[in-house]
Order: sequence, then C-alpha cells, then structure tokens
Amino acid sequence: MKRSEQVAHVMNKDLRENRWSFGVYIALSVIATGSAVRFGQNGPAIGIAMPLLVLFGMIVVASLVQCDSPIRADAFWASRPLDPAAVLSAKFTLTVIAVIGIPLLGELIALITNATPRSELPAAIVASAWAYWKWLLLALVIGAVTTDLKSFLVALISIPTVVFLWAWIRAGETARVLLTSVNGAHYPLRDWALVVAGMLGCIALLAQLYRTRAVRPATWVAAFVLLLCAETTPAPFPERAPAAQVSEDLTLSRTTFRVGQNEVGMNRTGFSGGSVS
Repeated sequence: MKRSEQVAHVMNKDLRENRWSFGVYIALSVIATGSAVRFGQNGPAIGIAMPLLVLFGMIVVASLVQCDSPIRADAFWASRPLDPAAVLSAKFTLTVIAVIGIPLLGELIALITNATPRSELPAAIVASAWAYWKWLLLALVIGAVTTDLKSFLVALISIPTVVFLWAWIRAGETARVLLTSVNGAHYPLRDWALVVAGMLGCIALLAQLYRTRAVRPATWVAAFVLLLCAETTPAPFPERAPAAQVSEDLTLSRTTFRVGQNEVGMNRTGFSGGSVS
C-alpha cells in the first residue's frame, strides 16, 4: 500500500476500535455546544461540560496512540508492513479532524447563535484550536511513552502540575520582549519561541519513538523538557505607559439644567490635549 493508503487504513481501524469513545465524545461536544449557547444568551458562565470534553478528548487521543503503541513489544502494527510515519500521521490526522474539528464546529455554532460579529469568528476559532491542540499534544506525548491508561492518567496528573508551577513562576518575571498586541495585551517573544520549539520537538520525539520503538530514561527527560516548553502559555499583560511620562490636561466643567422647578447641577470631567513630561 502507498503511504496515503496506509494512513487511511489506520484511521479506519482506529475509528472502528474506538467507536464507543468517539460516540461519547460527540455527545459531550453536543452538550458543551448547548451549554455555550445557553450561557452566551444569559451572560458569561463556566460550565462543567467543556472541562469534561477536554479531559475526555485527551483520553481519546491517548487511546489512539496506545492502541498502536510505539513502545510496546506486542504492538500489532509492528508486525504488519506499515510505515511508522504513516501510523503516526494517521494519529495526527484523526486528532485534528475528529478530536479538534468536532468541538470547533460546535463552538462556531454557538458563536453564530450568540450573534458574534463575523469579523471576530476566525480569531476565536483559531485561538480555541491552538489552546486545545496544546492539551492534545500533551496527551499524545504522554500516551506514547506510557503503555496503558492507568500510567497515562498518573503522568497526566503529575506533568501538568509541574507545568502549571513552571508557568506560575515565570509569570512573575518582569523582563519581557514584546512580540505583538491583541486587545491591548502583549506576548513575550521568548515565550512564543519556547512554545514553537517545544511543539516541534514533541512531534520529532513522537516520530523518533515510532521509528526506533525504544524508550530510554533520556526519552522521559526529553519529553518532560519539551512539554514544559510546548505548554508554556504566553501571558498577556496590559499595555500601560508610565505615569511619570504621560500626563493629560484634566478639565472640569459644570452643566446646569432645569428639571421641573428644581435646578440640577452635574459635574463633567474630560481630557483635553496631552503632554509628555
């Protein structure tokens, strides 16, 4: 078979073997979509459906990898004439199309239902896909270096704890190099470089595992370091000018108007002009 045919073959096999998991995942996506529509109409709120959807999506992705594990000696795919790159490509393709695509479709429905301006839809969808992809990449790597769901869940609890601690420590840093601004928030160039390098490193690590089918202590160290980089979230902070450098001329005026027999006065403040000191 050609490599593309191998990818399609592995994807069809994964869908058959995990059909119940995907059925539950689709149901959770529908529930999360309904919650997003309802919360959007009644004001902002945080429901439990979305965290459950993300967690279950990570479990589904880990199951996809572990059913064709790159490290188990009894892995079925290794006894077949399948290209390791085709097997890994099938996992990535199914993750993007099904695991990410289904909830993104639900989010798009919720955004349109809640009258979100069309100009804001692409940015919202891309931001959600980016955030979800980072979580699923975490699940892909952990699922590849573990052999069963139990060990995956233990690692899943441990590694994000360290990642969050690392992000919390880094959030206190004051020296930041600015890359871009979104809604008045800047993102450090160094953080973006770490994220991209970490993601590319994670993908390279997965390819190496499927090619060599061997896990060494250095593999765990590399996976941990790469995940720390890939899961580093650029922390936005508002753009503010120093108070000593920018000053405005504050004017205070009083407007008087009459309501019935009573005269009412109203103070009105405003800024006119500007100077840099």
